[in-house]
Amino acid sequence: MPDDRTRAQILAQARSAFPRNPRVVDRMEIGAGAPAGFAVATLASLKELGRLDEGSASIRDQALSVDGMAPDETTAQTAKRELRAVNLQGMRVSDQIRFREPPPLPVAQPTAISPYTGGIEADGDRVILTGYVPSIAVQSAIVQSARTRFPGKAIEDRLTIGAGAPEGWQRCFDGALLGLARLNGGRATLIDRRLDVISRTDDED
Repeated sequence: MPDDRTRAQILAQARSAFPRNPRVVDRMEIGAGAPAGFAVATLASLKELGRLDEGSASIRDQALSVDGMAPDETTAQTAKRELRAVNLQGMRVSDQIRFREPPPLPVAQPTAISPYTGGIEADGDRVILTGYVPSIAVQSAIVQSARTRFPGKAIEDRLTIGAGAPEGWQRCFDGALLGLARLNGGRATLIDRRLDVISRTDDED
């Protein structure tokens, strides 16, 4: 330090910048030759270090360097801006102030549908698909199966994506399509693990 007055200022700034850390270790020594802006740069760097979770600052001749980790991006940008806004009387400033990436937001789990329902109505020139499917891929597969089972008929897709499908849901849906196609139409209702098919046929077998 250039003198005892500057030492006292720096110790006071250190205690002010780190109020939760009562222990400030003073290893400073009085020495001549301090560059212009030395005291201002030291006080400013202590103030900005107080914003960080951890960090360090060093002065070598006319160069001030501040490194550290801020708790978030806003704090890091504030520390950088405040440090460069101080009149350091020609002293060069460099910083490596980083910030901690926020933890990823928890992914909301979809609410399971209960009871899990589905429906097929094959009547006249159209086939209507209703109810729930577990994914877009299953939805696409069921619609394609309906087109294959009922060639020439309009397929009306009213399916909705929903969680909670019982095991084998797609196979059951496809089986209902196959059955109705063989019966030349009718209605199928799926509720959880139950499948009801209502239809008429001219052939008892």
